Amino acid sequence: MPFAAPIPAIWPEHIWDGRALTAPDSTAWYALKVRPRCEKQVAKELMDCAVAYCLSLRTTPRIYQRRRVETQVPLFPGYVFAAGTEEQISVLWRLRNVSATLAPPSQDEFVQELSGVCRLMMSGAPLTREARLLPGERARITHGSLKGLEGTVLRNSDGIRLIVGVTWMGQGVSVAVTADMLERVWSPDPLGARPGIRG
Repeated sequence: MPFAAPIPAIWPEHIWDGRALTAPDSTAWYALKVRPRCEKQVAKELMDCAVAYCLSLRTTPRIYQRRRVETQVPLFPGYVFAAGTEEQISVLWRLRNVSATLAPPSQDEFVQELSGVCRLMMSGAPLTREARLLPGERARITHGSLKGLEGTVLRNSDGIRLIVGVTWMGQGVSVAVTADMLERVWSPDPLGARPGIRG
């Protein structure tokens, strides 16, 4: 049965400094593949085992017995992110609801992307889950509470959104932005060209 009570999205608090996830030198971040609707239960078990975790959540309104209530739902269903030593991670598969522990190909890239997702989550902005990331322009937010956050620009009928994803998992979340908030993340061009983002 899923753990229904609210739990911290990031635990312990000191691993999140407001801009990036941190962990002691001897630990690394992993993605845990968990049984459907068991993300919160696994996070609770990780807390009981003193293993740091990040459970990406968004708050969504629902109608329950004719009342409007807000519930926490995972941004990445089926996954919980954990930081631990090799010894700690190696035994996590023994948890009843964990089916696999996945190591990212690049720890630095994974932490950077996961930190971006956490910044969006903590900002309180309305988020949309993006299950399949498509190729697009890389851009950076230049001002506001999310200044410095990098992602991929997506244009659709609703306007411009910036997708922040976990690339190797092929999943992400997006937030609505305007063209004036963005600058292209570019590589030095031999001709000195530096094009901007156009809406």
